[in-house]
Amino acid sequence: MKTSTICQSILALSSLLICSCDTFIYNPPPESKLERPERGSFVSTEPVTLTFSEAVEVESFAFRVWEPVLDVEGLLPDDATPIVDTCTLNSNCGEDVEVESTTNTDGGITSVHITLSPTNVARPGATVLIEVLPGLSDAEGNTTGKSIFYNVQFRAPEGRFNADPVEFQNGTYIFSAVINEPVPAVLTLISDVIVMPDGRFFTAGGEGDEINGAPKETTNPNDLIVDPTEQGWSAHIAGFVTLTEDGDRILETDPVDLFLPTDPFFVNLNQVRLDGKIVKDDEGNDFLQGSLSFESLFLRIGNIDANRIEYGGGSEDMVGIYVKPGEEPENHPFVCGDQCGAIVGECNPPDDFPDSDVCEDM
Repeated sequence: MKTSTICQSILALSSLLICSCDTFIYNPPPESKLERPERGSFVSTEPVTLTFSEAVEVESFAFRVWEPVLDVEGLLPDDATPIVDTCTLNSNCGEDVEVESTTNTDGGITSVHITLSPTNVARPGATVLIEVLPGLSDAEGNTTGKSIFYNVQFRAPEGRFNADPVEFQNGTYIFSAVINEPVPAVLTLISDVIVMPDGRFFTAGGEGDEINGAPKETTNPNDLIVDPTEQGWSAHIAGFVTLTEDGDRILETDPVDLFLPTDPFFVNLNQVRLDGKIVKDDEGNDFLQGSLSFESLFLRIGNIDANRIEYGGGSEDMVGIYVKPGEEPENHPFVCGDQCGAIVGECNPPDDFPDSDVCEDM
């Protein structure tokens, strides 16, 4: 009798759930999407385009522009000040901003095109965060409840050529990027970097794992080792450093695909690019500040392809920190020499990496 009563209760509950599903249809709020260029970074003189999953109300769209100041949890510091304060399609946003929109036949907004001043906010090498504010609404009143941030890196429109030699502090660097969306991940590469006088850029890096109880996102070389397990992965990346008329050094890399065998979660990052500006840190060493972008992300759970989930692209802040000689973590990959180091997991250097003349004098 007790078993029968339980079964009857389950059937009754199932009936209620089925009825609820038949009478309630969730209508989500509209989603925005950054239309990222094929090369990852945006030409400084061209607009940044946001599209929407459905038409949005004109008065519901608003955005701000920030320096790339999000913390490790993806939040703005309390003392942060926007470069461009709240801007709408119906407001005067100042001399550094032009905003245009595309509408459908009903007057709803299907895309927005934001052009930022190439001599100020969008100067080549600059990285900004574009924040789409909460309140984005469709015609039925379905409204977003939180901000969405997009990391945007700008580059010069010129091709790859330098009239003068490029100065760079070759050596070991720790590259670090914290991915917040679509899947949280910390990417740390302990890398050898060579920049040729003509601007060609090459780096070979191995995954860094934290030790000594350090946080996952640490960039302290004393708290990192090259992952020596089957879950370690590497990256071999080529690119170019361009000298601007003002003497700035702007890096953009060619796209690469990265595979992270972090069992039981296996991650593929496709068409990964590094873009940024090379500056000097407080001690006078070269320091790379910029972004890491990717066109798509695949997450697989276990070894079954049916458990594979595809996500769209993204872009996050990235830094490259110079490591002083003698402080380098042992057995990291090199551009010239052992290109895998301690990495025994995923390490497949391209046959043509680096260019044939790079290691002639090494």
